[in-house]
Amino acid sequence: MRAIFTILTLLQCALMSAYSLVRPNIYLSNNAVLDIYQDERGYMWFGTYDGLHSWNGRDTEVYRMELDNDKSLASNIIVKIVPAGPDDIWVSTSMGLSRFSTVGRTVSESYMQYREVYQIASDNAGNTLLVSRDDFVSVYLREKGEFVDVPAEGIRLGDVVEVWSSGEGVFNVLSRDGYARRFRIGGDEGPSGSANVRAEGTVLVSDRPLESAFFEDGVLYFLDGNAAFFKLDRLGSNPVFLSDLSGYGDAGLSVSGVCNFGNCLYLSFYAGFLGRIVGGQCEMVASDYRIFCIEKDAHQDILWLGTDGYGVFPAEAPEYPAAFVMLQYRYDDINIPRWAQTLVLDADKPGRDEGWI
Repeated sequence: MRAIFTILTLLQCALMSAYSLVRPNIYLSNNAVLDIYQDERGYMWFGTYDGLHSWNGRDTEVYRMELDNDKSLASNIIVKIVPAGPDDIWVSTSMGLSRFSTVGRTVSESYMQYREVYQIASDNAGNTLLVSRDDFVSVYLREKGEFVDVPAEGIRLGDVVEVWSSGEGVFNVLSRDGYARRFRIGGDEGPSGSANVRAEGTVLVSDRPLESAFFEDGVLYFLDGNAAFFKLDRLGSNPVFLSDLSGYGDAGLSVSGVCNFGNCLYLSFYAGFLGRIVGGQCEMVASDYRIFCIEKDAHQDILWLGTDGYGVFPAEAPEYPAAFVMLQYRYDDINIPRWAQTLVLDADKPGRDEGWI
């Protein structure tokens, strides 16, 4: 049986300090990719201005808001995707927050009072905390299946730069003033029926005002107003200086994401480039597109980049010198569940039509 393959070179990065990205055949209804998430099965989820897209390595499906269907998304504009427990994700939209099943492919709950929520995090147990307005945090009660707003005086939505979980029931809210406030969810309900959430004080992260912050693989990264970039292994420890981004001018303050990938730390920028920190310097490795988000693939050596108007791009780890290739096939009974990194044909055996992937 003969299979017909189309080989697309996506990235050639060996011995190069800069390269261009070439879009693969991932067909999206809208090419402004605002967020990227990978579920437990390795499926990729892309949030765009025209729905939530699922990609299984071969096919793309899109999920949108449908009038008079309470099992559909709250809106088609997807701004944030985070886990919500086994087989579920929180999909933050311009018109509300939806809990979406990645298995059943349907919405189980929607909260229209939480619009364009960027500051949201969940722990491994399915506890969730978000910030959507001043002086409150909102906590998801698993047993009751609902959110409860909890007073948190001093929290200012416009000043929050990051929310993350550092353990089961433990959440941190970092503000531009450099202080992180810790909250602990002690149970599903308090004695009076309210959420049992305790504020456990504040920790100084930076003595300079912050521009942005990102929690990635258990490490907090933050950028101060002078474009100095740091990492913090745990709250209460001393920050470690990583790089000075002021050489890029105002663009250096436009970091949109951080990701450890291929033994390097990569930074994406709204201003239109991808950077890599090497020896304390941030070098530009791609400057083709404005980048909204960045995500490391848990199953392959791929770094996913969500762009402003040009779709989604994968980049390979620099340790692999060969060009990354994607194989498209036209026989339905040939199952290649993931992208292939190498294709070898038996050129010394003419007529056999054999290949190794």
